[in-house]
Amino acid sequence: MDSLITTLDIGNERIQCVEVRGDKKKLLLVSVYLPCRGSNNNISELQECVDILYEIVQSFSGTHCILVGGDFNENIFIKSGLTRNQYILDFMEECKFSAKEVGKTFIHSNGVDSTAIDHILYPDLLQDDILYVKKLDIINNVSDHYPIKAEINFEFSIGSNELKSSKRGKIYCKVNWDKLDKDKYQESIEKGIDALKLDLNTTDGISDAFSNINNIIDSATKSVAPAHKAFRKRPKLKVMNENIDHAIKAKKQAHALWKFQGRPADPCNELVINKKQTTYELRKQCRNEIAQRRINDREEIIQVRVMDKKLFHKLISRQRGKLGKLIDELHVNQSSYSETNILEGWRIHFSNLAKKSNTSKFDIQYLDTVDSEYEHIIKICTDEREHNQQNPLQRGFTENSAPLIATLMIDEFERENKDLKKTTILGMLDAKSAFDVVPLVSDNPYNLQAMVNIASDYSKREGYHLQPTKSVILPVKTSNRLFDDMDLDLNGELMPVVDKTPHIGIQRAFKDSASATIEENLKKARRSLYSLMASGLHGENGLDPVTAISLVKTYIIPVMLYGLETLLPNGKNLDLIMEVIFRRNNNVVTSKVSSALPPIFQ
Repeated sequence: MDSLITTLDIGNERIQCVEVRGDKKKLLLVSVYLPCRGSNNNISELQECVDILYEIVQSFSGTHCILVGGDFNENIFIKSGLTRNQYILDFMEECKFSAKEVGKTFIHSNGVDSTAIDHILYPDLLQDDILYVKKLDIINNVSDHYPIKAEINFEFSIGSNELKSSKRGKIYCKVNWDKLDKDKYQESIEKGIDALKLDLNTTDGISDAFSNINNIIDSATKSVAPAHKAFRKRPKLKVMNENIDHAIKAKKQAHALWKFQGRPADPCNELVINKKQTTYELRKQCRNEIAQRRINDREEIIQVRVMDKKLFHKLISRQRGKLGKLIDELHVNQSSYSETNILEGWRIHFSNLAKKSNTSKFDIQYLDTVDSEYEHIIKICTDEREHNQQNPLQRGFTENSAPLIATLMIDEFERENKDLKKTTILGMLDAKSAFDVVPLVSDNPYNLQAMVNIASDYSKREGYHLQPTKSVILPVKTSNRLFDDMDLDLNGELMPVVDKTPHIGIQRAFKDSASATIEENLKKARRSLYSLMASGLHGENGLDPVTAISLVKTYIIPVMLYGLETLLPNGKNLDLIMEVIFRRNNNVVTSKVSSALPPIFQ
């Protein structure tokens, strides 16, 4: 098994990973120990660990079967409503992980089983391969945790891998008899022959005699022949330019001359000196090119703009690499496509986007009218005249206008209802393959239901589908008055009532949208930070402090502060943001937490 197992240098001191090589796919075993509730910063520490775990899952989910097990210090089978518990449950839902309940796994100091905080998580796609997960009651267990055992269906072949490794290690070479101790060789053969008991009267005896003599000769040869050094293939050059190419040619030429002259060993020999000099020059050119590329990357990071998404994805790909580009299975219209059929699935998917969706919920009689309206709309859009009748409040889809302007109308509606002590109800209608959401606002559910019906009728005429399961209703607490009847339907199906929902990157919440948005922004910022670690955004042996801070200011801090100009957060939320920024900058420049604030931001 040793040849199949590899320890991966990812995660942190609380997250350790091991890779097991299989016949068809690799298995990634992740051991976790999440922070308990004892420390003051236990929530932020747990969120950091979960976000690191999220980055690991995103990086390896395409090529590995992933199992996550360990002490989570939270009971994931009970929704307690606490931040810690909800953060782990959100991670499981986002990554589509499941777990099987095995009972209480933690033993209290009084000797009574108290709660279940040890779990084994697995992807939903791997559920059929999980044979069982159970708790082991071992008599000699001295820990305060019960061990949990999982058995999965995973194929790997030890024999074939050992055979490959043994063949890879064997080197058959010609024996140089001029350098062997022939007396020792003769002595070994004589001892072997004297110990033989030959039976030459039968055919089998003669065959055994030949085999034994061959084994004696082979053993005697190995005992006197020098061990052949295994050839190790040198790594390829990571950089290449014209100067390096010339240096390689000069080094090869110097080595050829040295070899042609009989490989002189005198260090004062001109050929030896020339060979060393060309080797030094080649290494020098390689180091110069690596340093120059590092400087260019640093300048690119420092001078980059916030909106440069190309560089951001380029930096992320250094960590996820080719793992994120691999697709094993594609689902299109309730059909599954794998391996060579994936391209066919993509073709069907994109061809469907260009077709009209003639479902039973659409009014077929309006299709001809819609076609003529399409032509009329296209003619208007291509007209160069200025349209003075455009609604001045339509800013969300206007070119070169910030999307956050579209949220100002909702914020103004909420603030006005709060002053008038009216109820605020938001309806978010999700349109598949058309646009993000259609926000509807009202101060009572009856008017909102009428608006939903109008939007539904319009979607049928225009040929796009509103999804009832993803369209939600969010009551906002702008007064003490709440409506008991919140049963709103979309095309005959009830819309779920939620306590928060996203809109243009902002989290709209029942009570405090600013806190919910900041919490979501910090989670996105942490995940962005961990995805950039392969580019050197870490304290020890990483980028220099100036470049690292520039990278944080360009790609991390804007994510933290997104949307806050429309929500007006209070002092507590601002202190939380400043604390996170201060701690992140300390980690990047490897300073202590007690360091003064000015040197970090200067």
